[in-house]
Amino acid sequence: MKRNLLLVIMLLCTNLQSFGQMNGKIQDLIEIKNRPLLVVLPDSRDGKTATELDRVKTTIKAKVESLWTLNHDITYINASELDALKKKKKKDISTHAVLRFLTWEVTHIKETHNTTWISSTLNIGLLERAVGSNYTYIHNYDQTYPSDGEIVSSLLQVQNVINKSIRDKDEMSYPKESKANADKLKNVTLLIDNALMKNRISDEVIKEQYGLPFKVVDKQEIEDAIINQKPGYAYIYIFPASITKPELMIQAVLDTEKGEVLAHSFPPLLRVGFVYGRRIGAANLKDYSKYVQK
Repeated sequence: MKRNLLLVIMLLCTNLQSFGQMNGKIQDLIEIKNRPLLVVLPDSRDGKTATELDRVKTTIKAKVESLWTLNHDITYINASELDALKKKKKKDISTHAVLRFLTWEVTHIKETHNTTWISSTLNIGLLERAVGSNYTYIHNYDQTYPSDGEIVSSLLQVQNVINKSIRDKDEMSYPKESKANADKLKNVTLLIDNALMKNRISDEVIKEQYGLPFKVVDKQEIEDAIINQKPGYAYIYIFPASITKPELMIQAVLDTEKGEVLAHSFPPLLRVGFVYGRRIGAANLKDYSKYVQK
């Protein structure tokens, strides 16, 4: 029993070190970067209302065109065009990389009842595997319909993960990035969403626990800073550790200009009670600046 419990803890800790879900090797990331890119725009089959579908589709296309530098040859297709490629031989479709926004219906089976929820992700992979829904890297969103700012943030994050993993020949991790970028955190103002704080933490507590420049604002101000890539600011990006664990949240402090990770706070593991990192608490604020020499 103790051995099984230890194995669970080790697997969970290992998963939390990394960004999103990596299902491939560094060589796969190199191949993705070297290929032309197919961007699969979401359609009504992905379970969106017409309004949300139009917004997400418009934002993804516009922001890929303005922010995506990983691949220079980009083509936009729909889901049915991707499905049609399943009929082709693997050697005939080992030509492109695929970037796709998806919604997933996930069911957690328990002895007494089943729990079903909808998760959304941004996926990137090799075409010959993507036709079978096998993606090299998956970025998890906190909500079914990500905001425009969250789409911008995820596009920057995915590119950072791929570029830095290739550069370092190792999968990018939160602790490594937080340590490397600790000095950058001192030179930006952290925008804190007042709706995400536990019991509206006072400015005095924030100063005591975080100890660096900050500003408590509403979500729209953060959205504007992300979309416009406003320099000199950072924000807290909260998202699920995986689509099968939507209640277990990771908090990443990202700069608004490039989407780089400046700090992080992992959810407490095996703590009694329901403390999963969905809200910003004093302990999270302390985590953000733990690598900074004050």
